[in-house]
Amino acid sequence: MFGDVMKNNILITYIILAGLLSVTYLYIEKPEFDKVNNEFREAFIFNRSTIDRIDTKNLTISKNEKENKWIVHGLSLDITNHKKIHENISRIKKLRIIEKIKPIEYEFQFNDWFKLYSRGKILHEVWVGEKLKYDQAFYLKVIDQGVESIFLVKDESPQIDPIPDHLYKINPFKRKKLLSFLNYKKDDFFKLDFHLGKVHHVEIQRSLNKKIEIDFDKNHLVNRHFPNVQLDILKVENWANKFQKLQPSRVQFYDSIILNKINKLGSIKIKYQVETKNYSIYLPPQVSAGGNVAVYSKGDEFFRYFNKNDLEILMPNLQQFLNKKIMSNKDVENINLTINAKNKKIQLKGIKRGDSIVFETRNSINETKYSDLIKVFFKEANYINFGREMTILDKDLFTATLDKRDFVLGYAHGIVEVFDDKNKLSYFFRDEETLEIFDRIRSE
Repeated sequence: MFGDVMKNNILITYIILAGLLSVTYLYIEKPEFDKVNNEFREAFIFNRSTIDRIDTKNLTISKNEKENKWIVHGLSLDITNHKKIHENISRIKKLRIIEKIKPIEYEFQFNDWFKLYSRGKILHEVWVGEKLKYDQAFYLKVIDQGVESIFLVKDESPQIDPIPDHLYKINPFKRKKLLSFLNYKKDDFFKLDFHLGKVHHVEIQRSLNKKIEIDFDKNHLVNRHFPNVQLDILKVENWANKFQKLQPSRVQFYDSIILNKINKLGSIKIKYQVETKNYSIYLPPQVSAGGNVAVYSKGDEFFRYFNKNDLEILMPNLQQFLNKKIMSNKDVENINLTINAKNKKIQLKGIKRGDSIVFETRNSINETKYSDLIKVFFKEANYINFGREMTILDKDLFTATLDKRDFVLGYAHGIVEVFDDKNKLSYFFRDEETLEIFDRIRSE
């Protein structure tokens, strides 16, 4: 009986204490907490929770309430850019308000602006003024429903980048960060970087050509052998450097029309240290794309656009990596060139002097125009063809022998072909100098 009374007394005591604690929290502690919390919120000029649209001079940033995402030109921003908006807008703390101010009392101007909206109605029109010389605080002019107020404010967002000690108090970077944000353009919000890091290996598949694989670590083409043609390692290295630095010129929201297979040029597979990325290359409709090349990876929200000039870097032709000279200057010292043309046999002897070749004529006729022909054998062709016979059908074909190698030369439709009979290779030239040499020969 006594034990039951004690248990009841303890229970009643617990109930009384719980009631007192609840009363204390509801009527004393919570009001004080709410007061401090409200004062903290009121210290910041702009309430992020009510803002659903931001206008600057360059763009409109709107909020998708259902997905809780900020949108710029139809593209949703990632968490990093969400943070940018939060730090630049909602972390501005008012230090004091200047109720009445005569124009003569300040000479600074308000040039950069932004507007904040909620549910289609403008909340604030804000103009950014100058910074104090002795402090990081700066002025804001805020217009609410036609009423203008000038505040002295401070950016309370974290200072991520280290700053010198002598600038710590005056810290000019907070205000500059806001001004930079207000001058953002669409592309500044999106990560335009094409690469995820250092490229190690690339596979390029052009629509109608064999796959090209490039090992970036060795500057070498993988599993490709070219009979009688050398790979130019320097060309591979130069291309790899350009490919690593490739940057798109702009981005565009995903459009299924662009994925029409008719417009697909090929694909690229890029291997990085720990990740592999697959891209498809498209030539989109000229009207919408401005003639640029679209690059898309499945799952991305947008296309990356590259200039057409970047196409030979994105999707190189095998010819770009080959040594397309018929002969190298290092191959010969003394040159003996025999030409059979128009029932004439012309023999020329040349001596290398530095990078130049000086000829001595061995016939009495004027052979200057034929001596110029030697230049063709030591210059880079536009492209080469692996074949077994001459492809140009020219009535004025002629032959030449150089360094015990026989060649057939022809000229048609603005193209010069030099066929290497020994190696079964055709070298094609379209440059102005080569065409002029053949024009002079044929004019005889």
